[in-house]
Amino acid sequence: MAYKTSLCIANLKAILSASGSDISRVVKTTVFLTNMKNFAEVNGEYEKHFGVNGAPKPARSCVAVHQLPKGVEVEIECIALPGGGKKEHDEEEIERRVAG
Repeated sequence: MAYKTSLCIANLKAILSASGSDISRVVKTTVFLTNMKNFAEVNGEYEKHFGVNGAPKPARSCVAVHQLPKGVEVEIECIALPGGGKKEHDEEEIERRVAG
C-alpha cells in the first residue's frame, strides 16, 4: 500500500507542478480506501509528503469506499492554492505524467 500511495502522491505532485502550484500549497485532501485496515500504511507514506519542511499539514478526510475505479485500493484528491510553484507543463504533459 505504501507504494500505491506514493504513486498517488507522485501524480498529485505532477498535476500541481504542471498547474503552477506545489504540494506545500495543498489545503485539503481526501483519501479514499477500499479497506481501512490499510490506513496505517497509507498514513505512513502520506506523512512523508504532507506537512514537511515547515509546511502546514492540510486538512484531511479519509473515507472507506466499497470499490474504486480500475480496481485500485487507494485514491487521493486534493485542493491546493494557486502559485508557489513554477508552471512547467501544459495539459498534454499532465495527461502523460499521470498516465505514465
